[in-house]
Amino acid sequence: IAKVLRKFNIGTIDGSSDRQALGAALEIRHELDKGTVVALIPDGPKGPSMRLNKSVIYFAQKSGKPIMGFTYSVNNSLIAGSWDSMMVPYPFCKGKVRGTKPLFVPKDITPEQAEDLRKQFEDELNALTLGLDREFNVIAGHGRLMAANEEATPTPLKVGKSVAVIGGGNVAMDAA
Repeated sequence: IAKVLRKFNIGTIDGSSDRQALGAALEIRHELDKGTVVALIPDGPKGPSMRLNKSVIYFAQKSGKPIMGFTYSVNNSLIAGSWDSMMVPYPFCKGKVRGTKPLFVPKDITPEQAEDLRKQFEDELNALTLGLDREFNVIAGHGRLMAANEEATPTPLKVGKSVAVIGGGNVAMDAA
């Protein structure tokens, strides 16, 4: 994903939960302090899918910047065989993007309050995703909906084995 973004002159910060995490965290804080809009893939590099990583709340708390979540759905796509069942839109399909309301995280909250905010934000973002998927008649049961509703029954889907990825995750990115 980072290689594609760089081709469009969009900066990236490399790091993950396993490697370079501290350096990436420091760079994200630096960019936020400079006033840069930072987008994070909220369910992290390994998942679980549709579960908001606590780092999103942490960066909002430490920087004082609001966060917003964005998601999308389309009427014609491939569901990739990746850990997050990423939706890859086909060319010329129709779709919609929706965003959450801005969330300001107070600097003086307890870890329990931070977890409550994380869960509320995750629920709002997943509800938007589920609503859009229903609007576009996306088949229930693939990873996007199963993660939002763990009692969903898997449904057979055409899953891609080799796709070109343009976009990231469920494009549920948080701008801080």
